[in-house]
Amino acid sequence: MTSPEKRVRTTVRARIVLAMSVVVVANLVVGGFASFQYARAAQFAAVAAKAQQRSGLVAQASQRLTEFFSEASELALGMKASTRSEEISTEYGDLIGADRTVSHALERLSGVLPGEQKVAVGAAWDEVRTDVARWINTEALSGGTPMRLRRMEDGSFRASVETDLYAPTGTSPSEVRRAVYVKEEGLRDGLLRRLARAAEADARAAEAASRDAGELAQRAVLTSIGLALLVAVAMSVWLYRSIATPLSQAKRFSDAVASGELDASIVHRSGDEIGALTHSVENMRDAVVQRLDNIRELAGVVLVLTESTAGTLSAAEVAAKEGSADKAATLIAEAKTTTDSLKDLASSMLEA
Repeated sequence: MTSPEKRVRTTVRARIVLAMSVVVVANLVVGGFASFQYARAAQFAAVAAKAQQRSGLVAQASQRLTEFFSEASELALGMKASTRSEEISTEYGDLIGADRTVSHALERLSGVLPGEQKVAVGAAWDEVRTDVARWINTEALSGGTPMRLRRMEDGSFRASVETDLYAPTGTSPSEVRRAVYVKEEGLRDGLLRRLARAAEADARAAEAASRDAGELAQRAVLTSIGLALLVAVAMSVWLYRSIATPLSQAKRFSDAVASGELDASIVHRSGDEIGALTHSVENMRDAVVQRLDNIRELAGVVLVLTESTAGTLSAAEVAAKEGSADKAATLIAEAKTTTDSLKDLASSMLEA
């Protein structure tokens, strides 16, 4: 098979492959866009979940901080009222436990905060708990209670009989208490509330973005279905016009030739199987016409030779009647030669 034949025989196949490829590529493009939007929706949903988690951790830390200040206030009031040492020891334990609870809650919160906010929360909490310890120690000193709060190497507080965490000289317990309340509000109602609002805003924004991405993905899926149908219809029309219609024309041309309309014609289509079929039928028609012409030409020669043979035989018959045997023999030999020529022409007509 020659290269042109290979190229011609794969043309219609290439059109079908092209049409299918266009449909597949169109669906892949739109489907890829839908997948991307679904992925974005999932990412935004994860961001919203993290923001909601951050908001919950802020609320939990704020609640633990409130409990811590409640324990600190009870202990301070007990110092001021010279409560019995057993109750004071219990309140010291409650305060230290509340301190650990707040520290743990803020550690969990810091795990989901950016670096700057993490540092700010840690610094604010360290400052607040230090001032609370100073306040408790100042109240204990003024009330004559021997128990104090002492900062340990790991940053936590323990009950002890000695400490260096006292308010500056000349500062009364009430002034220290007011300063503690101010810092408490700054941490709980200021910094933590801002973090809670920011987390809620981030959650709302992420949820909105997730919904938008999900809607885009849904529209992309619907668009993919519509585009697939549109492209399929367009490709079907194109294939029908480029294959089915020319093939129908080629069939009508073949039927016309088969019915004897040897002068039938068709618009040539080159470069595909239909064009090759049309050329084959035209070549067959031309061969048939050529053979018919040859047969007509041979038939004319046969007619001439037949008439010549008939004349020669008539002359031989006349010569025989007149008694001219030699002339009659010569004419018969001539008729035989003409008959042999007719035999050769008949063989040629059969071969044609």
